[in-house]
Amino acid sequence: MAERETSAHILCVGPVPGPTEAFDRTVEAVVRDLRSLHDSGKHLDGLFVLGTRGELPGGGYQAARDLVDTLMLECMGHAPNAMPVVLAAPGLGDRRTDGAGRRTLVRRALTDMWDGYADDFWRGDLDEEVAQPLRTDVFGGFEGWQSRIRQPGSWVHTGVLVGDAASSIDLESQHIGLVTVNTVFRMVAEDAPVTLAGCYDEQLNRAVGTDFSAWAEDKALTVLLAGHTCILPDVSGISTPVLALAGEGEAGGGWQVVSRAPGQVHRLLRVDFRDQGLEVADVEAGRPVPLLSRGSSASVTAPAPTNRDRVPEETDEAALIKDFYQQASTGRMVLVLVSGPEADSAVLGTDELNERLARLVYGSTPSPLPSLAETWDAAREELSTGQLEQQAKALLCPPGANPRAAHRVLKSPWWRIYDFTGSDTFAVAVGRDPQLADTVALVNGAQEVPGKKKNVIEVVSMNGTVGEAGGYDFGTVSTQDSDPRSLWRRQFQTELLNRPVLFMALSPDSPALWDTIALTDRLSGSGGGYPGFIVTPAGSDANRPRLRRAGLRHIQEAPFDFATRRLNPGHGDLIEGMQSLSQSHAGERRGTGAVQVASLIADVPKGGRAFLEGSEPTWGDIVHNVAADLSMVDALEKAAQRDQSGRAPIVLLKGSAGSGKTTALMQCAYRFHVRGEKVCWVDRDASVPRRTIEDQVLEQHIGAVFVDDVDMFGGQAATMLKTLNKGGETAVVAAIRTTRHSVLDATFDPTTLRSDEPLTDADLKNLIKALKKQGLLGELKKHRLPPQRLNAMRTICERGLLAAMIKVVTGKDFEEKVRSEFQQLGEAERAAYATVCLFESALVYKQRGIDEEDLLLIIAGGEAPTRSLREAVSRLVGMGILMRSGDGRVRCRQRAIADTVVDSVLRNNVERLSSVVEFLLVFYAARACNIQDNDHPLRRAMIKLLSHSLMNDLKLPVQSVRNIYDRVLPSLQDDRHYWLQRGQFELENGDLGIARNHLLSAKGCDGGEQDTFVRTTSSAIDLKAAAKAPRKHDLEKAAVNAIQELYAVTRERGGDAPHSYTILAREGSRWLEACAETLDSQAFLDNQTLILQIIVEGKRFCRGNHQFMSVADTYEPFLKKLQPRGPGIPV
Repeated sequence: MAERETSAHILCVGPVPGPTEAFDRTVEAVVRDLRSLHDSGKHLDGLFVLGTRGELPGGGYQAARDLVDTLMLECMGHAPNAMPVVLAAPGLGDRRTDGAGRRTLVRRALTDMWDGYADDFWRGDLDEEVAQPLRTDVFGGFEGWQSRIRQPGSWVHTGVLVGDAASSIDLESQHIGLVTVNTVFRMVAEDAPVTLAGCYDEQLNRAVGTDFSAWAEDKALTVLLAGHTCILPDVSGISTPVLALAGEGEAGGGWQVVSRAPGQVHRLLRVDFRDQGLEVADVEAGRPVPLLSRGSSASVTAPAPTNRDRVPEETDEAALIKDFYQQASTGRMVLVLVSGPEADSAVLGTDELNERLARLVYGSTPSPLPSLAETWDAAREELSTGQLEQQAKALLCPPGANPRAAHRVLKSPWWRIYDFTGSDTFAVAVGRDPQLADTVALVNGAQEVPGKKKNVIEVVSMNGTVGEAGGYDFGTVSTQDSDPRSLWRRQFQTELLNRPVLFMALSPDSPALWDTIALTDRLSGSGGGYPGFIVTPAGSDANRPRLRRAGLRHIQEAPFDFATRRLNPGHGDLIEGMQSLSQSHAGERRGTGAVQVASLIADVPKGGRAFLEGSEPTWGDIVHNVAADLSMVDALEKAAQRDQSGRAPIVLLKGSAGSGKTTALMQCAYRFHVRGEKVCWVDRDASVPRRTIEDQVLEQHIGAVFVDDVDMFGGQAATMLKTLNKGGETAVVAAIRTTRHSVLDATFDPTTLRSDEPLTDADLKNLIKALKKQGLLGELKKHRLPPQRLNAMRTICERGLLAAMIKVVTGKDFEEKVRSEFQQLGEAERAAYATVCLFESALVYKQRGIDEEDLLLIIAGGEAPTRSLREAVSRLVGMGILMRSGDGRVRCRQRAIADTVVDSVLRNNVERLSSVVEFLLVFYAARACNIQDNDHPLRRAMIKLLSHSLMNDLKLPVQSVRNIYDRVLPSLQDDRHYWLQRGQFELENGDLGIARNHLLSAKGCDGGEQDTFVRTTSSAIDLKAAAKAPRKHDLEKAAVNAIQELYAVTRERGGDAPHSYTILAREGSRWLEACAETLDSQAFLDNQTLILQIIVEGKRFCRGNHQFMSVADTYEPFLKKLQPRGPGIPV
């Protein structure tokens, strides 16, 4: 019996170019394929325009309309009774970014605050504030064009956004579902990263008018259409196939991309329905197109393109250069210099250096030529140092050189320049123009490790710079965690995952070029996740398709010509890029300190239900009354009022995690602002030193200062609050966790309130009202009568506000929800989530969130970060588990949730917890090992992660901790703080021999002999050892010396050394008790008197230190009762 077959043909076009020669060629190519289809007796069932260039300069919608009209006329002439369904989806070129994108409310709601406002947006609560400006200002041109090409009755349903719609192709016995989605609606700013592109479950539901999965189940095939790719929602639960088509963007992730390379703007697909199943084929390529079928997920990557998928070369030079300028204007582009940029043949390239060295080492040029790294390794063994240096010097500029092209390059807006040449070209350019030093920093990648950028533009010599002593190396890159070249290579690989890139080389046939490209993920055939360009002359036929497969758009110019011709510092896009870079760098250098509440609430987006579902409060939640007014806020406001004499108080709000401290503080600060006070806010976003914050407040004559998590300032917290109060001039209100109260001076006596007090009936009613307003009554809904609902709410709130909100909304206990949420994640998502949670937990928490590129490097564990890791982080953000901030950081949505992940999940999996600590410490140790400033963010994080107290608090096995410390030994072997923490860990875990060894290493480091903590810990070890073996004379002598050493420290440092007073009082007393029978009576009394004297002095100097005062209260009376029982008669 013959197989029955039904077919449908769909034509995808996009992004449609503007009215240029390229457009004419596009029309010709599409019409040619359409006529070929008609000549075969078939007709077109669907015409899909996936993005245009309508809003771009030189674009316009007329060209797109002309194309559609031309194709429809062709179809009408062939089969007037079988016209295709016409649909369109907006792409990057359909955004008008000079309208709503510049409104702070719209921009923030759709970008950094999206996680908190997504539900409100899809529900329609933000229609006036956000959705309507999107329709009229951002996509108004697209909507007008779309309405002109729309066929009457062709759309079954339309969604919330312009471009969200559903339709179908109805065959005799089969139905193909069609859904168009606007994936670029969040990219309202001109420099918006493509990571903001998105497609959401609720978006699909709104587009089809019902549950998307159920809607798709009724179709033989569902075709998802978009202008740009993004991370797809999970469609694995749908039993029928799904085909995802996009006009442009990153291939893979379930998407089939129309514009797979420059010049290709259409694809003709055939859908075959056979008895044995359904197949979709690319007509031109003649091969099946992968589908998302039952059991698959959107994370499955489509097969790499084959030779038949190779696309024509780029022919529109103007469009190509324009696209380059557009990327450069963002200030995010990376430059990778392989050779050049000067045309002077007097400067040798690395390919020529490789050939010269190979001839010297092997006697002739091997075929094939080894890599430069292999040749260099061999040359170091075979040639003398002088011979090697002589050859390498050929890479240097000749005397008197004027590197014009390099000068132009350094005037252009590169996020970072990775220089693989080994030449001093950039250094010579900076030397000739001292003004460049104001914006350019030269970094020797063979000697210096990555860290915060040192200037607006940072030039990293990846192999070092020839001419600098010991400062260059072209050999194999070490795999050691602390090796600068290894660290820079991984930094390079990570940035190319997250940023647009321009490669520059003297020839496309250069082996060095392809070795460099091979370091990235671009040769996988997926073309890279961000736009890529290459500047190099036209090359061989073989290399052009290689470049296209790597996703590099070929600007066929010599680097010198490109630099001198295209990189004109006066070009508008380059000026814009430099301004963006300069502002970013200035903001990073300036840091964040005390911020006025007036600026925090300016154009703040409307609050949303995310806060009531467990996320941290935003200023929108406060301003728009999403957060319920509680009596705690009234009490806080009352306590912060000035007294009758006009003196402003210091108020401290104490409470457990998740008890509402931050929300109450924000609400109170807003009340002060509303009544006309000048109010400042300080929280964990602060990145400047404490004294800078104090100066900022004192200089501005502030009426009130609110400090969240004041314990972040450690032992100086109380002093800081007193300074800010300025003797009663400024009201100071601070919040602190109950478990961190000991960091405050014992003598500090502010007005203290507690956030854990039981809620009043009025509080409970306000909470119920807030939940009801957002449609989040959850399990409270079953209680019909108000008294019943009130009693249920009172019971739920006994465990704290955050736990109560999650219980009401989800029906799950707080810990249960956190655990189940973690267990449902994939392995890559778990690694990323666990890392962020530990870093933001109360045990570590030195800064708010982790830079996303840093996070990728951390969870890669010393390997090159991959696109799958980047997508895992994006999925966590898409699920609302992590949040992206405007400065590129990712963070947990609520600190209490981070603590619970650590306590309820990670502590139960020692292997995972150890791995997370290790990866974090390896990353920060490698980058902070040469930083001396303990206030530097990188070193501050490293010190906290090294802490023996953290290791003990996490209850990691002793051997696991030793292994973690061993892992960072190459980075920190000369850091006394590293050996100090190792010694203190062993001291507290009882191995005094290892502890003493580590403290000897600490003393051998620079400054170790004079370090207060090193001297104190070393003395503690001697005292403990002597107490364990009181009859050993050598240990007794060491203990006596330890007492004298601690006495000397207290004399030198006074109140700045409370730890030394504590050790002397506690360990000295224990030692005297242990050796009362063996120590000479006079020596006993002498040391007893000395220790008691120090305790008395400590109670004067360290009366604000909780730990010392507790030890003093315990051991002073204990020590007075001790009597010598040893030999001798005391005098």
